[in-house]
Amino acid sequence: MSSLNLEEEVVKVEGLTYTYPGNIKPTLDNVYFKVRRGEFILICGPSGCGKTTLCRCLVGLIPHFYGGKFEGKVEVAGLDVSKHPVREIAQHVGFVGQNPESQLFSFTVEGEIAFGVTNLGLPLDEIKHRINWVLNLLNLKDLRERSLKELSAGEKQKVVLACTLAMTPKILVLDEPTSLLDSFSARSLINTLVEINRKFRITVIIVEHKLNLLLNHVNRVLIMSKDGRIIADDNPRRIFSGKELTNIGLNIPKIIKLHQELIEEGLLNYPISLTVEELAGRLRRIIS
Repeated sequence: MSSLNLEEEVVKVEGLTYTYPGNIKPTLDNVYFKVRRGEFILICGPSGCGKTTLCRCLVGLIPHFYGGKFEGKVEVAGLDVSKHPVREIAQHVGFVGQNPESQLFSFTVEGEIAFGVTNLGLPLDEIKHRINWVLNLLNLKDLRERSLKELSAGEKQKVVLACTLAMTPKILVLDEPTSLLDSFSARSLINTLVEINRKFRITVIIVEHKLNLLLNHVNRVLIMSKDGRIIADDNPRRIFSGKELTNIGLNIPKIIKLHQELIEEGLLNYPISLTVEELAGRLRRIIS
């Protein structure tokens, strides 16, 4: 993996403003950011701030399927989304949404994974290789011949991820993939994404409300405001070192709130703790 250019910019968003058909006020307003290859990016913000709309722009669903007024430029994997069809973008950018049911169409797990790669026109041996690879990678071998109707929500979401990875994307875009999952399944899915990002240097861009699952894993956090702008872009420790974000409707993890309170009491200093284990370790050092 050392030959990869980790400084390569695989996502460029410049002056993106988007207004849905029939609306006057834009959902996204003058959005700028870039993502380098291999980064793990968390996008968060209050409900209705345009996070899902931004995901749709990154995978080309906007402007091709939703219409509306699209201004600025979005480039992913070297492709201008306004000039390339979704099917071409999908060969480089995988998408996992909130509801796995909306992305599953076959009867069995193996059939679902095979569907996408078969449409790429690959040789049969390569199709079999990719199916076996993702089944092993995501620990889905025992579900290979299972009906999709028999799977739990967490298992279905993993199948959607398997289908996406079988297409060997450079970039993964995920829109609240844990929203229908229980705590165990959500943590398992996030751990899988972390492993994929680190092992294969696939760029991961995830929209998620459950910040406690992600903050100690991501490189950067992009925070959106209710008016569809990006108001912060930094590593998670710096992002959450102040208390300004509590006023924008963001669900700040309890561990960060506790650390901030201990700082105010003069008991702890920065940098902010992102996990229970990290905060506990710092408190033990003070007590001892």
